Amino acid sequence: MKGEVKFPGKYLIARGDRISSLLERAGNLTEDAYLKGGVFTRLSSRERQRKRIDAILEGLEQEVLRVGSKPEDLTKTGEEATLLSLKTKSILIEKLKKIKPSGRVIIHLKPLPEFAQSKYDLVLEDGDELYIPARPSTISVVGQVCNPSDIVYQEALRVSDYLDMTGGTTRDADEDFITVVKADGTVVRTTGLFSNVYSMRLDPGDSIVVPEKLVRYSGYEILKDSVSMAYQVAVSLAALAFVF
Repeated sequence: MKGEVKFPGKYLIARGDRISSLLERAGNLTEDAYLKGGVFTRLSSRERQRKRIDAILEGLEQEVLRVGSKPEDLTKTGEEATLLSLKTKSILIEKLKKIKPSGRVIIHLKPLPEFAQSKYDLVLEDGDELYIPARPSTISVVGQVCNPSDIVYQEALRVSDYLDMTGGTTRDADEDFITVVKADGTVVRTTGLFSNVYSMRLDPGDSIVVPEKLVRYSGYEILKDSVSMAYQVAVSLAALAFVF
């Protein structure tokens, strides 16, 4: 138990103990606690995340090896696009290898009486950690913007306003995949029929991530699965960067 509780530290748990009971033993929250930014991590979740990343890596590596070893797979019309897709996947493989799973489990903390009645009041496991920060005062804007910065939070501002304050997006920005990583770990993105991230109002501690667009070459767009994978890597890296 770390952060804005009255008695932070390590606690022994009994079978059936929940997050709410741990908060009670820690003396409950301090007046500076920022519940929206609470981070709950679990060793078993970290291991599952690692296995998922390893499975994605294995699939990508096998595909790169398969296509790279069979020139007949490269059609005349799609040869350049296929080669570029392989190059992109090789880059993604290297990025995935650098990701260190956090084991974060997204929970929505509330004042103790209300939280104890919610589905997020999980039964504790050995090795669980809960960190409750003090209220932050900034919004982070990272990625393909002219001046990546932490900007002082203002309640009336929207995502578009914070982007403007960094000088706007660069020519390499993929505006179709702009993502907001909320302080509680949830992710909101621009893709989707009714999504409009630009008009969103944010909370202190939120982050705006502007990924780099994938290269287009000779009229061919990199294969759809590569686009999807690039987005997942970008979001994973962003989320991990702002866990602590």
